Amino acid sequence: MLKQQADPNFFKEKYIWLTGATSGIGLSLLEKLLKKGSKVIATGRHQEKIAHLVDNASCFFLQSDFEEKINTKELTKSLLSITDTLDIVILNAGICEYLDDPK
Repeated sequence: MLKQQADPNFFKEKYIWLTGATSGIGLSLLEKLLKKGSKVIATGRHQEKIAHLVDNASCFFLQSDFEEKINTKELTKSLLSITDTLDIVILNAGICEYLDDPK
């Protein structure tokens, strides 16, 4: 059986929009994608959680809470101000009650 190897440069220089990037799986993905050389547009509720990554020239942050009604025109304008092409979109935003509980 022929084994195919994944291209180690597949994510390099790709523009990726990642929702839910400030915690959990999204944060882990963000860190890995940046290490692979991706240009990541990270959206989430809490910029302070990823401030150390946004300082990187390959990471852009857009404040967005998909639990609330969002202005899609404003979000689109913000995305287009960063790039006119998205290579990959990862829709990861979600709610986990026990993580979101302030107790």
